Amino acid sequence: MKKNITFYILKLFEIYQYSHADIIGIQTDSNINYFSKMIKEKNQSVKVLYNWIKDPQENNTDFAWDENILKGRKIVVYAGNIGISQDLELLIQAAKEMNKREDIGFLIVGRGTEKASLIDQSKKLQLKNIFFMDEVDPKYIPSIYKKCTLGLVMLDVRHSTHNIPGKFMSYMANGLPVIARLNPGNDLINIIEENDVGIALIDNNINKFVRAIEYYIDEKKNYRDIIINCKKIIPQLFSTEVAVNNIV
Repeated sequence: MKKNITFYILKLFEIYQYSHADIIGIQTDSNINYFSKMIKEKNQSVKVLYNWIKDPQENNTDFAWDENILKGRKIVVYAGNIGISQDLELLIQAAKEMNKREDIGFLIVGRGTEKASLIDQSKKLQLKNIFFMDEVDPKYIPSIYKKCTLGLVMLDVRHSTHNIPGKFMSYMANGLPVIARLNPGNDLINIIEENDVGIALIDNNINKFVRAIEYYIDEKKNYRDIIINCKKIIPQLFSTEVAVNNIV
């Protein structure tokens, strides 16, 4: 109940903010109709501009990978904000379902309002396959991803607007296939499927989520080809060069 009340209060603030903006910058085409409804004045406009990312530069971390519960496992990573908008409880459920598998581990990197609650849940469930890290300097992210097998993109399915999270671009730049739980209609669904860089889901079905993870861990034969696909997306859609050309 508390989570729902907070969600709708934030929604009211969102509507107020956009109704007073001269220009609304959006990240994907799917947002055009939604934001056009908020335009109150004739001089307001909506403009599409993708986010962008630079080529990753690897800097080694001092994190002792071989001294914790992730040792010897294929790692599924989530890196970023840990808040209401991400709704990471599905990740905890997945870790619970896969707790007996000694070959798969979950790494959560970041901070946010829901982190303490997730840590508490994992302890109560006695999960032996999940590890929490504090937020790290972005320059160390590539070296963390290098040790991972899959990246997770998590957006609450109740979102009515669409965006392409920075973590998705970071996964792609580092050649890390994704499992993405998204709100229906999100442009990222088509990007993932058309470019064969992962699996997109639009509900909280735990069986689908677990099955998607196991698909890449157990069965995916052309994993190396998918890594190549991931890296191809950046110069095509999310490079600084593409952004500059669109702005000009």
